[in-house]
Amino acid sequence: MPRTSNRLDRISDQLKKELACLIREELRDPRLGMVSVIDAKVSRDLSHADIFFTVLGADSSEAAVALNHAAGYLRT
Repeated sequence: MPRTSNRLDRISDQLKKELACLIREELRDPRLGMVSVIDAKVSRDLSHADIFFTVLGADSSEAAVALNHAAGYLRT
């Protein structure tokens, strides 16, 4: 099993913080509710990331649709 580096952990933490801030301050979609970014898993070559989140006060499937719709904005 490959050992994850400290650099990947730092990048994952930073990505998690930045996404949480963007979702909270920039997105104005009523389907979101209160979204918490729980974890970010970054691939070894930094080309792909899996983001895990939870939702309070709204339907999680609607929030997932809203976040997928805003994915292009969040990537930039």
